[in-house]
Amino acid sequence: MLVSLFERIGELPMSDRKRSGYHVYFADLYIHLRQLDPALINLSQAFNYRPYPGFPLRQAVLSASAGRFADALIFVDRARQANADRNWLLPSMAAEIDRLQAEFQARIEP
Repeated sequence: MLVSLFERIGELPMSDRKRSGYHVYFADLYIHLRQLDPALINLSQAFNYRPYPGFPLRQAVLSASAGRFADALIFVDRARQANADRNWLLPSMAAEIDRLQAEFQARIEP
């Protein structure tokens, strides 16, 4: 029922920033429903509207929580690129990106 409500809301006109936020909330709903793939898809859509490095980092953590460490590293790379391309007025997330990359890499390598 909530999913169909969110789908209807998605049909409304929104600015890119609001559309990005909408997809983050939709991802939160899917996380609550324990549906990983739709949550990841919505976070990707949020990133497409606003390339904030926190979105792929969140995808990385979600993927790692499901044991998908190789996928998590792909999202970390996406976050690293978005962080490099960010507006210089925004704070860097490089330390968090490095920390997560090391943690996930350690889970893959024996």
